[in-house]
Amino acid sequence: MWDSRYINELKKKRVKASVGDGEDQIAKQHSRDKLTARECIEALFDNSFVEVNNFVTSRVTDFDMDKKERPGDGVITEYGTIHNRIAFASHGDL
Repeated sequence: MWDSRYINELKKKRVKASVGDGEDQIAKQHSRDKLTARECIEALFDNSFVEVNNFVTSRVTDFDMDKKERPGDGVITEYGTIHNRIAFASHGDL
């Protein structure tokens, strides 16, 4: 049986990864009438998306980016259905 502590820890990590740079950056993007990359990909699917490797972080080292903890800031990769057809989508640094 899975220990509920590990399940709760995983849920917290998923939420943290989905926020990316933080709520303030999401609000900044929304103030420009733009969606975040994650929101754009989610809007593409028929409410059926599953994010893959959402704990991956970016490999960018410019501007000391490698010294900042930014879970979920790597490539956003998801799969699901679009008009009842299986589809895959990806966005981010490679």
